[in-house]
Amino acid sequence: MTRRKLLGRTIRAIVVTFWVMFISFALIRITPGDPVATRLGAEADPARVASLRAELGLDKDPFTQFVINLYNLTKGDLGTSLVTGVEVSQIVKVSFPVTLSYIALSFLGAFLISIPIGTIIGWWNKAPLVYAFRAVTSIIIATPNFFYCDDWYPPFQRSTRLGASFWI
Repeated sequence: MTRRKLLGRTIRAIVVTFWVMFISFALIRITPGDPVATRLGAEADPARVASLRAELGLDKDPFTQFVINLYNLTKGDLGTSLVTGVEVSQIVKVSFPVTLSYIALSFLGAFLISIPIGTIIGWWNKAPLVYAFRAVTSIIIATPNFFYCDDWYPPFQRSTRLGASFWI
């Protein structure tokens, strides 16, 4: 790969990353509801509401909030979860190895299942078998993933390793 191609791809990756962050930030800001009112409740003291708004940086205009978020991201500061109060980097640190193990197990399982099934279908090309395989595959693909991971496998269960309860 030439330097020019590498530079072009790097610039495109930076531009795409910026726009993904900008659009995500904008969508979060235009959704109805107030995170401070949700966190404190409708009957909260106005002084406490103002204090929490200042603490979260919501008292600033959206452009300033976006710039502050970009600056914090360049430092590696992902912020604090509003739900658990745990730093997001800690949640990522705990969840990342589990995510990698899911990826590896999924890849291994797909490889160990798909190669033999594809070989059998290719060698024994009987119409009922092919149609049955297509039907089962379509049903599996169409089924939402949350039906598969209800609580049947311990890593899918709620974690309290960081002192606060959150889903891995």
